[in-house]
Amino acid sequence: MSVIIRLQNLAWSANALDIRRLFHGLCIPDGGVHIVGGENGDAFIAFSTDEDARKAMHMDGALLLQNPIKLYLSSKNEMQ
Repeated sequence: MSVIIRLQNLAWSANALDIRRLFHGLCIPDGGVHIVGGENGDAFIAFSTDEDARKAMHMDGALLLQNPIKLYLSSKNEMQ
């Protein structure tokens, strides 16, 4: 079972590979990055384990393509 994290303030030019690089070393399954975009720059990331999701949450405020990102625990329902 995967754990879903919502990422906000994603740069419009960012792609799934940029997100995977940010979370290098954490297990994101194939198809685990869903970029929504919109006014909040939303993306949803599925992590394979609770531990990887916890580690990812420590990246809140990190810079991705010079934008500080916000991370929130989410769910598959919110992602859809």
